[in-house]
Amino acid sequence: MEVFIIRILVRGTMDDLFKKFYQYKKELKMTNEDIAAKTNLPLGTINRISSGKTKNPKLSTLNKLAQAFNVTLDDLLNNKGGCEPFYLDKETGVIAEEISCNQELKTLFISIMNLSSEDKKIVTRIVESLKKS
Repeated sequence: MEVFIIRILVRGTMDDLFKKFYQYKKELKMTNEDIAAKTNLPLGTINRISSGKTKNPKLSTLNKLAQAFNVTLDDLLNNKGGCEPFYLDKETGVIAEEISCNQELKTLFISIMNLSSEDKKIVTRIVESLKKS
């Protein structure tokens, strides 16, 4: 099942992102070039985020930044309970919440997300086989 996030509403997110970006960059003594290299994002993207010009970064960009800074997405966004996700259906919301609260599931899900379509089918067959045994 694919997870579709329609939107995430976060109070003050972009302002917090700018502040947190600067804080982590300073703490880790990283340059924008270092961050671009670590995230495989274009330097221009990093420069726009660093300057506060980017108002609506992609979720994939935010995830890469969080990984580069070795923090959670919530930490990066300074999101302490202000996030209210909206999903296409209730089941997807339950799955997303479970993944966010369980590091093993999160690691597994991220690993599977990065697989090719054919490899995802293989993993699905393996899991189905395990469920039967």
